[in-house]
This record gives sequence, C-alpha cells and structure tokens, in this order.
Amino acid sequence: MWLKSCSIFVCLLVLTCAQKTCDQVNTTCSCHMVSLGGLSTKLDLSCPSDRQDHALFTYLDQKVEVICKQTTFSEDGFKLVPIHPRPTLNFLPNLNETYLKSYKIRECPLTDDSFDTVWHPMGVDNLEALVIENTAFPKNKLEDYYFHAISNHLVNLSLLGVQLEEIDKEVFALMKNLETLDINQNRLTISEHQFSHLTNLLDLRLHNNLIEFIPSTAFKGLKKLVVLHLWSNLITSLNPDTFSDLISVNSLELSDNKLEYLPEDIFANMKLLRLLNLGRNDISKIPPRLFANNRFLEKVRIENMKGITSLPDGFFSNYTYLEEVKLMNCSLNNLSEDLFRNSHALRIIHLQYNDIDSLPTFIFEGLKNVVELKLNGNKIKELSGNLFKDLVNLEILNLGENRIKIVPANMLTGCKHLIELHLNNNDIDSLALNTLYGLDELTTINLSFNNIDFE
Repeated sequence: MWLKSCSIFVCLLVLTCAQKTCDQVNTTCSCHMVSLGGLSTKLDLSCPSDRQDHALFTYLDQKVEVICKQTTFSEDGFKLVPIHPRPTLNFLPNLNETYLKSYKIRECPLTDDSFDTVWHPMGVDNLEALVIENTAFPKNKLEDYYFHAISNHLVNLSLLGVQLEEIDKEVFALMKNLETLDINQNRLTISEHQFSHLTNLLDLRLHNNLIEFIPSTAFKGLKKLVVLHLWSNLITSLNPDTFSDLISVNSLELSDNKLEYLPEDIFANMKLLRLLNLGRNDISKIPPRLFANNRFLEKVRIENMKGITSLPDGFFSNYTYLEEVKLMNCSLNNLSEDLFRNSHALRIIHLQYNDIDSLPTFIFEGLKNVVELKLNGNKIKELSGNLFKDLVNLEILNLGENRIKIVPANMLTGCKHLIELHLNNNDIDSLALNTLYGLDELTTINLSFNNIDFE
C-alpha cells in the first residue's frame, strides 16, 4: 500500500490590500502561489524544504493558522496525528506583514520566552486576535511578560485547553482594548483583581476550569461586561458582592458547579440580566427576592437540583420579557397559583421530572403566548377542566408518565393550535372522543401504556 506522511504547520493569511508573491516572503521554505481571483492569493510553503518532515504554510487574508500536526496519507484518504517530537515555532517565515490581524496556534510547543520572539521576526505590530489551543504553557502559568509585544492592539484572546493553572494578573495590564477573553478547558483558579485591568471587556469565558472560590474583587471594574461563563467549575459559594460591578451583564452561566446557597442580592446589580443558568448545582432553597432587580429576564434554567422542593409564591410573576422557564428534574412538589402570574410573554415552560402531584386551577391563567408545556414525569393524578383554557397558542403539551386517571372532556377546548399531545404512561381508563374535537392541527397523539376505553 502506498503511504506518504508529512508534518504540517497550516498558516492562513488573507491579504486584502495587494497580492503577496513567493518572492516577497523572506524564507528558505519552498513556495507555491495560487491565485484565487481578484487581489487574493494563497501561498503554500513547505518548511524547511530540505526535510521530509516539513511544515506547510497557507496564507490567505489577514489570518494565520499554525497547526502542529502530521498528515498521514493513504489509500483511504488522510488523517491528522500529533507530531512527536513536535516542531517549535522557530522556523516561521518572515512575512514582513505589519497588518496581520489574526493568529491561531494549535498543538504547538510554546517557548519559555516572551512571544516577542515570534512576533518581532514576523513584523507583527497590530495583531487583534490570538488563539492558542491544545498545548501547554511552561510551568502551567501565564507570566506577565508573555504577550507584552502584542498587548496594545489585542481585541480577542483565547487560551483553550492549554493546561493553565495560574495567570499573573499583570498579563492584562496593557490589554486596554481587549473585548473577548476565553480561557476555558484549563485548570485555572483566580485571584484578587484578576481581571480588573480589562475595563473594556465584553465577553469572559472561564468554564471548564477548577475554580472553587471567586474573590470579591476578581471582577471589579468590568462594568462593560455582557457575557460571563462560569459553568463546569467547582464553585461552592459566592460572596454577596462578587458580581457587584457587573452592571451590563445580560448572560450568566453558573451551571455544573457545587453551589449550595445563593445570597438573596447576588444578582441585584445585574439589572440588564436576560439569560441565567443555575442548573446542576447543590442549591436546596431559592431566596424569595433573588430576581427582584432583574426585570429584563428572558430565560431562566434551574434544572437537575434535587434539593429544591418548592419555589417562593409568585416567583416568576410580573416579568414583562420572560419567555422561557426550565425547572426540570428537581424535586418540586408544590407550585403556587400565582407562580407565573402576569408574565404574559412566556412561551416555554418545562416542569418535567419533578414530584408535582397537583396543579392549581389558575396557574397558567393569562399565558396566551405559551407554545410548549412539559409536565411529564411527575405524580399528577387530577386535572382541572379549566387548567389550560388560556393557552390558546399551545402547540406541545406533554402530560406523560404521571398518574392521571380522568381527562376532563373540556380540558383542551381552548388549545386550537395543539400539534402534539402526550398522555402516555398514565392510569387513564376512559377518554371521551369529544375531548379531541376542534384540534384540527393535531398531528401527534401518544396514548400508549394506558387502559383506555373510548367513549
């Protein structure tokens, strides 16, 4: 079988102002130029050209991608496998490209020195985006000098899966223009004033780390921050003022942590909060005024928390913009009649897999915009005939896996747009045929695992 393999660095650089030719690249690499039409060209370089294991560079527009992978070609196609030992970045060609904007390094060894040793030979002065992925920083620490040469212009910085455990907070001292910082899939912990220099930061992603505790000053000064991801960490508690400076955040992800308790005013200054995910924590009690200041909430997820048996009365009432509430797989057994009162924008309500045994007659009163209601996997025995009368735009209703015996004949009278109805795995022994009259848009009805005698 014919087999060919080579080690490749893939670099993509797109030049928008003029064509770049092989003659303009100061390198000993072999070079091949491909015209893409107009002013765009693509350069493929094999570096070094005198070795069987070489690096392939492809330049296209103001972006460069470097991947330290070996491509193995065979009759079945090709696959990428890691290079051992992996090449260093020392043989990168000199592009003399002052206007390079984006640079991505994947699975390549990182030097102990500052990245100046990479950027200066390339003539890079205005780099705006840097991604370093699937490698390791020396000693698992990001030192303050590492990005010194490119800090001033960076707008987006991603350090993904690079085994970081510690970041010197002075790393960010010169990154005054940084808007996006993604440091997920590491082993990071954070310290006091960790991100305080990043006053223009809009998006901060710290998920999939080993963060157990967040100092109260960690996010001080981030008044422009819009998105904060902290999911899949080991956070056990939050200080009441942890988020006090985050006045512009509209999306907060706190799921998959070890939180046991939430201070009632933890979200008080997040008045623009729209999306909140608290799922998969160890919280057992929700403070009554937890969302008192979050009047712009649109989506809330409180799922997979078996310690929660009840919610405060009217907890989701009077929210003008609330569209989605997901409370599945908890241990809820008692819902107040005013739980959703006057939250008329609600479209999706998920209450499946709780311990609910009854529903207040008017719990869904006035919710004319709800299109999806899931109540399956509970212990509901009886349903009021007026329970769903206001759900005039309901499309999906799931009542499966309960203990329902009787389906009131008028239960679905107002649900003219119902498309799916699930009543499977109940104790229903009779069903009046007129229960389904007027449901002209119904395409799916699941009545399996009952003992129904149609009347």
